[in-house]
Amino acid sequence: MRNLARFIMLACLVLAFAFLTTSWNTSDVSANHPVLVEGERDFDGDGLIGIDENGDSASDQVFGTITAALGTANAGANQNGSVVVVTSGRFLESVNITGANGNVTLEAAPGVSATIEAVRAGDGANNTTRQALPGIIVNSPANRIVNIRNMNSHNWTDGIQIMGASRVIIDNCRVENNTNFGIHVLGSAKVTVSNSTIASSGFRSGGAPANNTPNPGIGIGFEGSSTGTIAFSTVSSSAQAGVSNKSSVGKKAIGILSVNAFDNNPNFDGIKPVKGSVPAIADSDQDDDIDSTDNNNR
Repeated sequence: MRNLARFIMLACLVLAFAFLTTSWNTSDVSANHPVLVEGERDFDGDGLIGIDENGDSASDQVFGTITAALGTANAGANQNGSVVVVTSGRFLESVNITGANGNVTLEAAPGVSATIEAVRAGDGANNTTRQALPGIIVNSPANRIVNIRNMNSHNWTDGIQIMGASRVIIDNCRVENNTNFGIHVLGSAKVTVSNSTIASSGFRSGGAPANNTPNPGIGIGFEGSSTGTIAFSTVSSSAQAGVSNKSSVGKKAIGILSVNAFDNNPNFDGIKPVKGSVPAIADSDQDDDIDSTDNNNR
């Protein structure tokens, strides 16, 4: 009896190993696997950073740009899975997330400062080209979820632009110094913003900023038929509204919870945060009628 039990256990182990081996060897262009992105330091010790890191090997799954990590070449994520920035640095690229093959997470590892940056001193024409673009563009199907976590976006037109039927969660991000919008939500997109800072929308910074005119300079803006929730976040120093609701859904489109809006013009447009609750309900003429638990206008 004991020998029979051992035989059955061994047979199960063999079958499991065969299954795993088959799975590992399957060539699935939509495979969900995490890939890593270096910042401005050599994470894997091969002496390569930036674009040079993108094409060195399909086996290490380490890339030098976020765009390449999201792509198909050299075992990239293929718009399906997790892209993790593992060393601090600037990424001088506009990033497109389509979720074409699955859910996508773009995040910086704990302790890493990863900035998608439009401006680098001395980069001339490239600065001008980048500053005419959004920093992160999400246009994904409604059956995908896109997570953007622990990332920074500076000096673009829109720091994060979300279009179509996208469903996006933005957590622990800093979106600063973008001329048009910090976060711009369009179409029928559904967006959650939490634990984030959106600052100085309408005002670029750094070396050689081009076209520094606010257009319009809104911190977080909802348009089209978009909806969303903003919680435990700060929106400050915008040229125009801190949070703007122009969604055709109306007053109930945007939920607000513990949002600190300060030094915007006005702090809220079309939104009135309600104590400890969402959704927020307000007309634009009630912009500054904010509950005392929200640390606004002080």
